[in-house]
Amino acid sequence: STDNRKIACTAIFTCSRVWLLVFLAWRAHERGGDARFDDVKDKFGRFLTFWIVQGVWVFAISMPMVFVNSSTVWNPQLSTINVLALVGFALGVILEMLADIQKALWVNAGRTGGFCQSGVWSFSRHPNYFGEMLQWWCVWVFAYSSGSGISDVQWWASIISPLFTMQ
Repeated sequence: STDNRKIACTAIFTCSRVWLLVFLAWRAHERGGDARFDDVKDKFGRFLTFWIVQGVWVFAISMPMVFVNSSTVWNPQLSTINVLALVGFALGVILEMLADIQKALWVNAGRTGGFCQSGVWSFSRHPNYFGEMLQWWCVWVFAYSSGSGISDVQWWASIISPLFTMQ
């Protein structure tokens, strides 16, 4: 049978990561590369370390989604908390997308004013990061229903996702 919780969590997670992939690829294309790699791309050890750290980051933020999808708890119905967490996750994705697009437009317009202050940037200095953090706190809350309750060690271990994102 279909587990709607697993499908919903995977779908929104995929949308979030596809957006990040498309945005970063577009930005690297626009800028003629990714400056984050400039100092390490010709040094194998540093380049390898850079990629390993990124792999750890991806694993860490993915933990609640992995927890949901690997759970043997049969709970296909979405509870009110699940729906609220999914809505929060979706709002986080939308906020991050809006912030990224608005900042890109501001950069292309010549970076007037020294710092972007239009759209969602008028409310926060880093709305894209807020959107990212909102996503991972919401997916962690969503993952609760995939465990055995408040004492589930694996669910608590997956809190590393939002905590790691906040650093």
